[in-house]
Amino acid sequence: MSGVHVMDMLTRIRNACAVQHRYVDVINTGTTRRIAKILVNEKFILSFDPVADHLANPKYLRLYLKYTTPQGELGLKKKAVIQSIKAVSTPGRRVYVNTKDQAWQNALKKSSGLAILSTSQGVLTQYQAIERNIGGEILCYIN
Repeated sequence: MSGVHVMDMLTRIRNACAVQHRYVDVINTGTTRRIAKILVNEKFILSFDPVADHLANPKYLRLYLKYTTPQGELGLKKKAVIQSIKAVSTPGRRVYVNTKDQAWQNALKKSSGLAILSTSQGVLTQYQAIERNIGGEILCYIN
């Protein structure tokens, strides 16, 4: 069930960035919280908070999206920091990598984006997974 929530989260972020919303609400699960923490740490979004209707057990997380304005513009044309966000693993097709997969590591080193993996040690970026020498399921690519 968590994979469905992750795909829903990615779709909501993609759509909100396309229409330049200030924030987007996503379903609050352990995996979506960990992905949101990674997005904040990697500076793709500004912050996230639980939605205040039920603070004891919040059903949604509010992600505050980050935008940049081109140099010399008046701020009317905002450009989302998240240019593309793509789900890799789906509930019907899981994609796994291990640390011995050199083609995967070389492709990631050449790209400017970020891969988020679900590993035995939690949800990690590709850099953290390579550093810890562990593999896992690729959840998404963000650029």
